[in-house]
Amino acid sequence: MYNVNTLWISGLILILSLAFAIFWYYPRNSKMKVALAQIGVKEWQIEMADTPTSRIRGLSYRDSLTPGKAMLFVFDEPDYYGIWMLGMKFPIDIVFINEDMKVIDVFNNIKPETYPTSFRPSKKALYVLEMNAGEARDIKIGDVVNLR
Repeated sequence: MYNVNTLWISGLILILSLAFAIFWYYPRNSKMKVALAQIGVKEWQIEMADTPTSRIRGLSYRDSLTPGKAMLFVFDEPDYYGIWMLGMKFPIDIVFINEDMKVIDVFNNIKPETYPTSFRPSKKALYVLEMNAGEARDIKIGDVVNLR
C-alpha cells in the first residue's frame, strides 16, 4: 500500500519531470515570431522572446547565431532585468532598450565564461536585444530602435 506522502512525492516528481521535458525539449524555434529591428543603418532579423519560457531559454544551448539575426526579449513592464550566459556557447552583444525604444545600455563581447555574472541596465529596460559579439559595436546610448 502507498501512503499519502509517497503519492504526493510521486506526483510532484511527475509534474517536475513534465515541466523539464516541455522546457528543454520543446522545439527551439517553434512558432516564434520573427520581425526586423533597425538601429541606425544596421538591421537584424529578430526572433521574439516574449513568453516566460522563451525568455528563460533565450539563446542558451545553441551552437551559433547566424550573422544579421538577433533575439529580442520583450518584458511585461520596465525593470532592471539581468542577462546571464547560462548554457551559452558563443559570445554576444547585449543591448538594453527602454519603453521609448531608446538604447539605454550596451554590453559588448560578453563571453559564455562570464556565467554566473548577470548583466543589468543602469535604467529600467522593457526590451533586451541579443546579437553576435561585434554586431553592436556602433550602437550608442540614446540610439532609437525601430521594430518592423
